[in-house]
Amino acid sequence: MTERRALILYGRVGTYTVRTASMKKGMQAEPQLWSTCAASIMDNVVQPWRAAGALDIFVQSWNPELAARMDAFWEPVASWHGNQSYTMSCLGPRLPYCDRTQWALKGMKHAAQLRSTWARSAAGRAAGAHVTVLMMRHDVHWFSPMPPVNADGAVKLWLPLDCTLSSCRENRQLWSASTPPDRKLCASRGWSRAANWTGIASPRSVLGRNCDKDGGKNRVFCEHSVNIDWWWAGSTELADNFGQMSDGFVNYTRMVKHFLGFHNSAPHHYWGLYFFRTNRIRAQCQLGHHMQARVHFDLGRHAPPTYQPGKQCAFDGWAASWTPPPAGRCEPEKIVGYDSQCPHPSAQPVRQLCGTIPKGGRAAGMGRARGRNDKDLVPGRQKLAERASRGDGLVGVRGGGGGGGGGGGGKRALLRLNASVERAMRGAAKLSNASYVARRGKPARERLLEIDALRREGLLSDEERDAMRTRVLDLVVHGTAEQADRASERLRTTVAMRSKAAQKAAAQGQSRGEKGQTRLASRLGR
Repeated sequence: MTERRALILYGRVGTYTVRTASMKKGMQAEPQLWSTCAASIMDNVVQPWRAAGALDIFVQSWNPELAARMDAFWEPVASWHGNQSYTMSCLGPRLPYCDRTQWALKGMKHAAQLRSTWARSAAGRAAGAHVTVLMMRHDVHWFSPMPPVNADGAVKLWLPLDCTLSSCRENRQLWSASTPPDRKLCASRGWSRAANWTGIASPRSVLGRNCDKDGGKNRVFCEHSVNIDWWWAGSTELADNFGQMSDGFVNYTRMVKHFLGFHNSAPHHYWGLYFFRTNRIRAQCQLGHHMQARVHFDLGRHAPPTYQPGKQCAFDGWAASWTPPPAGRCEPEKIVGYDSQCPHPSAQPVRQLCGTIPKGGRAAGMGRARGRNDKDLVPGRQKLAERASRGDGLVGVRGGGGGGGGGGGGKRALLRLNASVERAMRGAAKLSNASYVARRGKPARERLLEIDALRREGLLSDEERDAMRTRVLDLVVHGTAEQADRASERLRTTVAMRSKAAQKAAAQGQSRGEKGQTRLASRLGR
């Protein structure tokens, strides 16, 4: 009998410059972002899975402006498109981002219900049960074919691999010899598609938290969080009950705050609690891993703006798929990396074979460095204000010591911040002229350097920097004035908001410094 699987596409599509979670009510998606990702999913997921059996597609979105295009392209068995037209009230613990997380989980619930409703219908019963359900965001860009997996046996859940990849280098040059290099030449050096040898290690941090610190408390956080929450493949039972996170949002939010000890609301942790606390998937050794993040796939806003098939990477002797030991010989707590989505490291560097880098875009799948703070962890403005209020200022700026030195670093931070804002404004003014950027490569290079400087000084997050760099490169190739204006406005808004936050933090730091000096003078006068 032919095996039957289901693909559920869900969520909201954003733009190349605005991540989905940052979109305001009424903002529309960028059609090119959706169409590029859809083409990559069709080639690398739908076709391989249909070659292995039947595949039923279900589509949910929060993009009514793309509804007709989505339905025409995917020809789904069932679809549902809605609009995030109001602000949800955050029930229970009021964690930051609870509004956007409720919308995300509500969309996943609607998406999963499309499949379960059809499966209970006469047509669904006649077609037969699905051996695997794959739930995926619309804006995932695939570079390599994804072999189909089954979730009706010992493995009930498949998640992506999220291993730490390090290109092997000597004297800053990529290792090109035919013999494998020493592991020391592949440590913490970033990953490149142009590399010949790569080290593959299990990370010891999840979403910025070290799993081995804080007396084991962080281990609970790592074990119940999902680093890469862009897709999962699993059993029909997991899919049918996926709406529990939306229905029981208050209880799950309490677990995020009290059980995980975390201060933000994000699907990373709701997924982790549902899979690993409610269903105990990892504890029962029912979790497998499949495909390496940022190598075989990435978010569309981090990938080239056009899809070119055949640009894939492979690692000689290292398979991008892992299944746990059988249930009598599996001890999950002893499997290194099982709590950080990489139980499959390589003891030695492996040979890497990649296709060419797509023309007009940065290396596909490069992604951002692991272990750095994401906007889901600490908001950029909040982080900047905290640093300035402590007197730390920005990168390379330190506050004074003693009771009266708290304001010094804040004031120096403000001076550097104002200089950065002025530089950013000059760059934004030039960026708004698309013909200027398109005519000359040197100005585009200057914009990239300015964007990197803003990131180093804490004014941009890693994701914002990557999105802006991608947009500049895109504008050089086929930019329009309208696209340039949107990128320029985004940059102006970002630096303006963070300038205001830093000014407030610097003023608070100065006030504390004056109070400290008053107290010190009073003591000396006694």
